[in-house]
Amino acid sequence: MEDPVERRQVWRDYMWDKQKARENFKRELAQPTKTYKFWTSDRSNAMYHQHIDPGFKQLSGRTDLWQSREQQPSQDS
Repeated sequence: MEDPVERRQVWRDYMWDKQKARENFKRELAQPTKTYKFWTSDRSNAMYHQHIDPGFKQLSGRTDLWQSREQQPSQDS
């Protein structure tokens, strides 16, 4: 039969290694995948505006308030 002291030491070493690996993994997950303000760059916004479906904009209830005001004749006299 194996020595209990040696078995405990092997188990402790194994658990310490797993704990260190877990801490490293959690630290890596905490790092951002994109730089600060990545999604507000002109390139990202251009792709967003380019892929908006024009038919979707014309659905009822989705009209642009400012465009509808520009189309109405001015009531200022």
